[in-house]
Formats: sequence, structure tokens, C-alpha cells
Amino acid sequence: MKILGFGDSFILGLEEGHAKLPYTYQGILGEHFNTYAEFKGISGSGPWTSFFDCQDYLTTTKEHPDVVIFAWSEINRLYNDFVKILNYGIAKNKENDTTDVNHEVYQAALGYYKHFASTEKPNYEMAALMLMFDEFTLNFPKTKFINLHCFSWLKGSDWWDVYDTIDYKDINYFHKFKNCAEVRPPLIYMSRRDGWPKDISKESRECHLTEKMHKLLANAIIECITDYKPGKTVEIPAQKII
Repeated sequence: MKILGFGDSFILGLEEGHAKLPYTYQGILGEHFNTYAEFKGISGSGPWTSFFDCQDYLTTTKEHPDVVIFAWSEINRLYNDFVKILNYGIAKNKENDTTDVNHEVYQAALGYYKHFASTEKPNYEMAALMLMFDEFTLNFPKTKFINLHCFSWLKGSDWWDVYDTIDYKDINYFHKFKNCAEVRPPLIYMSRRDGWPKDISKESRECHLTEKMHKLLANAIIECITDYKPGKTVEIPAQKII
């Protein structure tokens, strides 16, 4: 079985033989299906980057994977042909580096975040992209697509901290997939409730998840794969997370 993963730091690839590999959901999936789950996530990248990477792979390879796991990153992370990792933090860090060949790209990104980014419009863009991806998967009827929500539909500028207090039942999603499967709740919800560092630069968890959360996520994905049905949703119960 060939398993591929696309997305951001929630689905980063780990080298075979990595000391912690068996404890990650990547390792658990590999052991369960007797394969090596190849995760191609790019830390700090957005959903458009993942979409184009996935599209390019599926439309250029002759042997399609048996399973594609797609982790939907934060929509305000921008896409550029030359800069795959383009978010506010990266652009801010590069703000005064005039020697960088992509200096103007970072300046443009900062202009977007200052003058054009909104807390509502990108939600609809994410919903539209997910709907398009949902239809795109129909071109590959022999591949099982499993979607992971990294974040959820939220309003307001304090969205990052909302996941500490939001009730499980109040989480809103961008899209309900009809042609493939999905796992809920958002990964950030699971991450914030177990081991989240006060200083994110001190993050030491693989893919921002503790061993407990890796096991919960792996089991949910395994259920999606072994009993795959279009439109299937596997919800990890709140009482198992908290």
C-alpha cells in the first residue's frame, strides 16, 4: 500500500529510522499497513502550496497512491510560484533583508497582511478550495482521500487562542467532504489541549502532537482507510482528547 501525505507542519515527513518515528501517526500507519507512509508536508506553507504539490504529483505519476492524506493548513498563508513558504512570520523576519532575491515578494506579502487580509473573506476562499479539491478527487477513483482539518472557520483576530476555550460542538468547518473521507476535530484543537508550549519556538512535539494525540489520529485515519466510503467522517470524541 502506498500512502502519501500533503500539508504543513502537522504532516511533516520524518526520515526512516528516526528515533520517534514509531510514535507518530506516520509511523503507526506505516506499521499497521506494513508500508512506509511518505509525508510531504512543508512547515509554514499554506493550502494552495499543498494543493498544487498534490495536483502535480497525481497528474504526472503513472502509479497513483492507494491513499492520500491531505492536511488543510491556514488559508492566510500565501502562495507564490517561487516562495513555497510565505506567511506573515516569514515575511516579517525577511522585512529588512534587501539581499534576499525574494525581498519584493516578502514586501508584497506584508502589504497584503496590512491592507487586504480579512478574518472572513479567506474563510470562503478555503471553503471554495476544499469544494474544488472534493471534485478533483473524482479523477482518481482508485485512490482513497483522507482530509485532516488543521484549523476551523473562526471570526475575529484572537482566533489563535480560541482553541483553548472553544467547545467541541461549536467548532465550524469550512466544508463537508462528499467524495472522500475526513477526520475531525481540527488538529490545532488537539494540539492546544495537550503539550502546547507557551513559546511556540520551543515546540518539541513531532507534528505538534503528543504521543497520545498521534495514536488517536492514527486510529481515526486507519478507520477511514479500512472502511472507506465517500463522505465518511470519523470524529475523535472530545472526551478522548481532553
